Amino acid sequence: LRGTSILACGAALDKAINCLAQRLHLNPGFRVGVHLYLLEGHSTANPASAADFVNGQRKFKYSLGQLYFKLLRACARQKSRFNEQIATEWQAQIELIQTKMRLAYGKNILFYLDGHQHVHAIPALRPALDKILNQHQFIHVRVPDEPRYYVPAPPALQLVGTVRRELLACWGKSLRAYLAKRKIPTPNYFIGAFASGCMNIKRLE
Repeated sequence: LRGTSILACGAALDKAINCLAQRLHLNPGFRVGVHLYLLEGHSTANPASAADFVNGQRKFKYSLGQLYFKLLRACARQKSRFNEQIATEWQAQIELIQTKMRLAYGKNILFYLDGHQHVHAIPALRPALDKILNQHQFIHVRVPDEPRYYVPAPPALQLVGTVRRELLACWGKSLRAYLAKRKIPTPNYFIGAFASGCMNIKRLE
């Protein structure tokens, strides 16, 4: 394992940060990423700044599909407001992890960027991503564009996995082109969309 990403809302955030700081002291080349999220957990920013996406307990209230269709149905003005709120939330997540990592490790590091359920790849959230990339430098940004290949799996997984892979590949190709224009590196390969949540050695091989 040469790197891992971390969620700002994780219940074990401080323990994870300390573990990563220890790993970095042993191996400064180990990569740490910020795992942006909008679908589970609670908001990191002031809840008022994410009012369209959180409930009274500061928890995000939409699944990936619900968020996608909410953005799809939104008018231009609503999309602008949603992106403002999401950019503020993502900024808070990044800054929290940066601050805690700097305190634990003793110096700044460069992070990579990815997202929970690849939420950072949703095309309608490109303005929010744009703001984040204008404010921060990242080693690379993950692109969930998985090549097509046959996986021996039950029919239900074949169906769900194929739909998931094709949707993310569509988002991924758009994201890769966008990042290429900004000269931001992206990994050459991605695997895991098809068997998300049920990956094992046989499917990986």
